[in-house]
Amino acid sequence: MRRSLWPSLALPLFALSCLSLTIPAASADWPQYRGPQRAGASLASGVLPTEGFELEVAWRRPIGAAYSEVPVVEGRALVMFADGEHDVLSALDADSGEELWRYQIAETYEGHTGSDGGPLSTPAVADGTVYGLGPHGDMFALDLESGESHWQRRLSGAESGQPYYGFTTSPLVVDDLLVVQVGGGNGHSVTAFDRDTGSTRWRTGDDSVEYESPIVATLAGTRQLIAADENFVRGLKPATGEELWRFEHGLGGVLGTPTLLDATGLLLSGNNEAVALDVSAAAKTAATEAGSTLRASERFRTNELKRSMALPVVHEGYVYGMSRKFLTCLNARNGGLMWRSRPPGGNVLALVDGHLALISGDGELVVAKASPTDYQEVARIAALDTGSYSAPTFASNRFFLRDVTSLVAVRAVARSEVKQTTQSDEGRFLGPFGAELARIAQLPVDERQAQVDLLFEGRAGGPIVEADGDVGFAHLVFRGDARDVGVSGNLPGFTWETDEALTPIEGTDLFFRSFQVDPMGIWQYQLSFDFGEKGADPGNPRTIKIRNAEWSVLSLPQAPARPHLDPPPPDLPRGRSETFQLASQHMESEREITVYLPPGYDASTHTRYPLLIHTWENLRRLTHFEQAVDQGIASDAITPLVVAFVPRLSGREHGAQADAYVAMLTRELLPELERRYRLLPDRQQRALLGNVSSAGVALYAGRVAGDTFSRVAAQSFTAPRLEAVFAARDASHLEVTLERRSDDSERSHDATRRIAEVLRDGGARLEIVRVAGGAGPAGWRTTLDDLLIALFGRER
Repeated sequence: MRRSLWPSLALPLFALSCLSLTIPAASADWPQYRGPQRAGASLASGVLPTEGFELEVAWRRPIGAAYSEVPVVEGRALVMFADGEHDVLSALDADSGEELWRYQIAETYEGHTGSDGGPLSTPAVADGTVYGLGPHGDMFALDLESGESHWQRRLSGAESGQPYYGFTTSPLVVDDLLVVQVGGGNGHSVTAFDRDTGSTRWRTGDDSVEYESPIVATLAGTRQLIAADENFVRGLKPATGEELWRFEHGLGGVLGTPTLLDATGLLLSGNNEAVALDVSAAAKTAATEAGSTLRASERFRTNELKRSMALPVVHEGYVYGMSRKFLTCLNARNGGLMWRSRPPGGNVLALVDGHLALISGDGELVVAKASPTDYQEVARIAALDTGSYSAPTFASNRFFLRDVTSLVAVRAVARSEVKQTTQSDEGRFLGPFGAELARIAQLPVDERQAQVDLLFEGRAGGPIVEADGDVGFAHLVFRGDARDVGVSGNLPGFTWETDEALTPIEGTDLFFRSFQVDPMGIWQYQLSFDFGEKGADPGNPRTIKIRNAEWSVLSLPQAPARPHLDPPPPDLPRGRSETFQLASQHMESEREITVYLPPGYDASTHTRYPLLIHTWENLRRLTHFEQAVDQGIASDAITPLVVAFVPRLSGREHGAQADAYVAMLTRELLPELERRYRLLPDRQQRALLGNVSSAGVALYAGRVAGDTFSRVAAQSFTAPRLEAVFAARDASHLEVTLERRSDDSERSHDATRRIAEVLRDGGARLEIVRVAGGAGPAGWRTTLDDLLIALFGRER
């Protein structure tokens, strides 16, 4: 780990505030998003044992999907979630997890584009009242003791702008106001509401808002609201919303809230970098904006914190945050990098009693010292089933953490002897090659490099693969000068969130990681070096380009040959593609449609063709789709057909505009295709194909447009709530092929199982095709020939 010797700073302002307050350790509450001062930190001190401790689960409770934090006030833990039909807020006894009351907010906000749905905003508690905001824009005020409603209202489109995943901003109580970044245009970006009635008191700003929430702090001696949006961060007078200062941050959107650094500074986190500002008194010049009494200037800008939803925390002059999945420590005065650590990974963190509380990628609560010297883990416990995007909170002597299925309370328990953990070799050394590595690792350190050189003598670069019948082993290897080599992708046991380290063999230049794999499968992966950007494995010549990134492809020699992926023979008859613009009234937008026409289409003026609509246009090139159709037609495996590639339904549209998208397909696109091209009119000759979430749209269109399509194929389907669309509905007109890959996510496996049950109950003719490998273009393209035969095979 790289360290810096920058001198320590004075305690930041919020830490000084903690010292000046007399707060009993056990009674310090966590009343809102990011804690008492929106700094991601508890005000409690002396709550964690000083001589080492371990963690134990106090209680566990199943809940529904959401991404809210869990405020805890006066012994009540407040958790928002989707209960299956509605988004709700539930008050639980912090000591036992027993539900005390429940408030129904509105209809459930459905997940889309990989999200699980449910509420994202975190409620705030002040003076016995709970203030909240649902993802559809429902604001409410409730009695903390009873859950009785004081008032509620739904934000209108004229005063707000619903972000990509619904309203994520968390309300802030300031004096007699409730301040919310509602993201509306025409002066509605930030709005202050009356706490007692919910009526609007003032509003300001024009920029849109995604994940941002305001804070209140004293900077340069002036108490102020601080609100960041897509382009600017502003200091505002709390009572009126009058602007005190403004700074164009250049981050292209701020993730979450500003983080207070010290008495004059704050930090803004963006996707690709972070920027720290200093706020000071403004000089009285002609250039000073009218009404501005303060000015902001840049303290430092750094790309050492980027690509993470985990908002940083500050402790004794140092910033602790996540850069991608890597825990990072910076000097708060100049942004100098102190250290970076791969453990424990994850997406969220909080500060409690001089310790960092993190949720690892596999759901462990990890507690480490907030130290500027290096990563110092103290304790960890398996708590959740998965990782989380909801930061842990702390009150009532407990950590409260949640994922999309469970809420868990964890307490720290003193122990006299700190347990030391060591990494087990079990599972690291696999197969015959792994046995050789294990032998080398047992040698004296100074003898290992020579043995590594012998082992790799004459070996080509890239992954080393082995197979023994139905069992295969793949070994990712790298030899070179590096401190850390990471791997991510859709490898066995990985999710797209996984980013793990290759194992170094001490005393050598070798890093490795081994996997037991199905010899028939195909996967894709990337490597990163010394916590840098991800890219293709430099030793693996097999790659696939996705957007602007190179990925390496992993397969074993036993994987079946796929001729449709080979360069086509020069004399192979080729189809052609063309594009046109479709102006959709249903979608209120214009879409570029790419259409493949089969070989011989232009030579004949009478032949009519079947139609396939692919609901994810970007996969056309990534999966060699047109080449697969050309070769399928040339080999007489499939009938000549026309394929229309449609841009997929975006995440912003998925929940609210699925019906509009289907209307666009059936009432606008299909008539336009019929006008332009010679298509067979029979619905038996029309089909749909989609992947992941776009597969859900394809299935939905097939169900609701029963007179238009008869067949649907789906790869790695992930739309788990789609079964509600099909429940108790006739699907007997559909033939469905669901392709399930062995290393698809658990969410995809569960979604496939559930939709299969519903489709069968509705009378659909269903085939589930099980394929080895992971979800992604590298794998999907290998089975395109099989799917095309299932949809338009000559023998149908």
